[in-house]
Amino acid sequence: MAWLALATAGEFETGFAVCLKLSHGLRLPWPVAGFALCALASFGLLTVALRELLVGPAYAVWTGIGAAGAVTSTLPSTPPSTLAATPAVQAADELDHAAERDRGAERHRQTGPDVVLEGAAADAADQERVQGPDDGGDRGRGDESPARR
Repeated sequence: MAWLALATAGEFETGFAVCLKLSHGLRLPWPVAGFALCALASFGLLTVALRELLVGPAYAVWTGIGAAGAVTSTLPSTPPSTLAATPAVQAADELDHAAERDRGAERHRQTGPDVVLEGAAADAADQERVQGPDDGGDRGRGDESPARR
């Protein structure tokens, strides 16, 4: 669902870029209205996609689709114009694959409940649990002045 929202957001990005061009500097009302509607739809769908996707690859795909769409919608469909859009789409695809590899590596580095810590790592984890970040380890032993509590 996130990828569908992202692809649709990329198409609306193309729409708002084309409408911006057609508005002649935001002087013509109908293209300005089209620009505003396409921009709202594009950013809204991008926001929906970012609930599940990482920002880097999602942004790269969104701008890649927008760039490819703008190139192909404003120029005659010729091999050079199609080739001009290809690197942006390929780069976005590679970023997505790199992000997947990074997420997989991150999963392997995280310690879960089934991980047993020993030695200094166990001592550090115990110390972190005992000593809260805001109290410096003082749990109100009763020997402090009221001003310190």
